[in-house]
Amino acid sequence: MRGVYEDRVKLWIQALRSGEYTQTTNVLERFLFDGTKAHCCLGVAMKVALANGYSAQSEDDMEWGAEGMDEDIALYWYGFKDSSGGTDPELGSHVGADGEWFNASCVQANDDLGWSFRQIADAVEKHYITPNIEGEA
Repeated sequence: MRGVYEDRVKLWIQALRSGEYTQTTNVLERFLFDGTKAHCCLGVAMKVALANGYSAQSEDDMEWGAEGMDEDIALYWYGFKDSSGGTDPELGSHVGADGEWFNASCVQANDDLGWSFRQIADAVEKHYITPNIEGEA
């Protein structure tokens, strides 16, 4: 899957692997009892965009309680284009615990499948950055 701004997607991958973010589910950003914040993988993507030049809205104007990434960030800053309008990037096909293949998206991986940020980063890298070689599974 090409057409994304790879340099920007790499910044997101790096952030997911950094250990800087606490992972949560079902919302982009959540305040924790200790006063810190947790993010889903798409919340991290939005933080990365805001920290690296996306300036169409202020951080306070973002809809952090939503499940999907801001559409402008997804489509225009990262260049994601998929069936959901770009707000939930696809991660390609993966083999489940039952040995069956399934297609995953970022929201599914983060919220339903329980993937860690590192696993999501690996899937994003494989799907959007690593060249697909003809005949490779």
